[in-house]
Amino acid sequence: MAWCRGKLHLPVIGCWDRVIFIEQFKVEVGANKRVYVCRTAGEEWDLACLNTPPRRKFGIMIWGCISYNGVGALAFVEGNLK
Repeated sequence: MAWCRGKLHLPVIGCWDRVIFIEQFKVEVGANKRVYVCRTAGEEWDLACLNTPPRRKFGIMIWGCISYNGVGALAFVEGNLK
């Protein structure tokens, strides 16, 4: 953010229209062993409303970008990003 604020004086056309911001992040399921289930009152012990925690955690890496021309498509990455 500080870098961007220092560049506010630069023109959009010819400078900022050539910049692309990227972000990568990992979404994990089962990392905290909690399972959230929506149910109404009285259904706390109904077998259809009970769920077991995931046996192992799993995750997915996601990569995305934004530029002067708009938002790029999300890319789901298998393996490691380097």
